[in-house]
Amino acid sequence: MKRILENDILKSIEANFKAGNITVDDYNQLGELTNELYMQVLLNYEEKGGDTTVKELLPGAIELPNDVYRIRIDELEEQKSELEAKNIALGARNAALEDKVADLQRRLREAEKKKKQ
Repeated sequence: MKRILENDILKSIEANFKAGNITVDDYNQLGELTNELYMQVLLNYEEKGGDTTVKELLPGAIELPNDVYRIRIDELEEQKSELEAKNIALGARNAALEDKVADLQRRLREAEKKKKQ
């Protein structure tokens, strides 16, 4: 199995990468996926005491470490957008408050002038 993995699958991935058929990201992800699949097959093989029947896959895809990073990056980008929107809203509120403070200071100066007269 390891020979098939190295000679057929990984060399095919590498050849397609060198030929420009897949991107660096694809190359890395396919390598990770191949490794994950190999580890799952070995784990299943060992759990069954060498039984060669293949366990059915669960519905859905195998989650790769790269997928976890992409999901987290998306979450952080969304959080960043929300914080930027809040920052803009706070900036507008601060500007309005600064205008109000300036108006109050102007009115205070006017009242002090009238008091002195």
